Amino acid sequence: MSKSGEIENALYNLQQNLPPKVFMIFDGVIEVCNKRQDIKSITVAEIAQAAGVGKGTVYEYFDTKEDLIIKALTYDLIVGLEKLRKVIINGESFRNKIDCGLNWIKENFEKRYVLFQAAYQNGYRKKEPQEIGKLFKIELEGQVLECGAYQDIIDNVMEAGIAEKLIQKPVNKFISDSAVLYIVISYSNFLLNKEKYADTTDEMTKNFLFHAFVRILNE
Repeated sequence: MSKSGEIENALYNLQQNLPPKVFMIFDGVIEVCNKRQDIKSITVAEIAQAAGVGKGTVYEYFDTKEDLIIKALTYDLIVGLEKLRKVIINGESFRNKIDCGLNWIKENFEKRYVLFQAAYQNGYRKKEPQEIGKLFKIELEGQVLECGAYQDIIDNVMEAGIAEKLIQKPVNKFISDSAVLYIVISYSNFLLNKEKYADTTDEMTKNFLFHAFVRILNE
């Protein structure tokens, strides 16, 4: 089986192992999160109503609201990464692949504001992050960053950069992961604080991050 096939098979197995009601509850979380600007105010009762299940059913599968929200957002992100992986692999050039990744972040930011809020504002910016943001950051740096789709995206982008001689040498995992996290967090910061950066356009931001990414990889 090819590497791509292995990743798709792993996602399929993950989906097969989750009970149908868990998918309903995850959809409920996403629906409620998409309507809110503040993740802390979401209640289990709202999630249960959106999912079409009883509140007690939610607690049959999840111990706490925080655990539920984190797992739902993580699963949603993993599924999204698999879709992004297919787009990246078909990208025409190194720059195009980077732009596809940034466009994916922007599209998902508009749909998943709470996810970015949890990962960036609560998880990275504050010195004493809120519990959900802190736990989501741990989950993000564990399960998500280690999933096959994420690593395949990184490998494909690095291979394109080397082939086009924009990256001068093979890059080790720590540097490549750090470079990717830098542009993801920086672009999320721009999207979350557009009023603060009113004199900076989206195109300017993408150009800056692309050149910064290349510099980091070549240091």
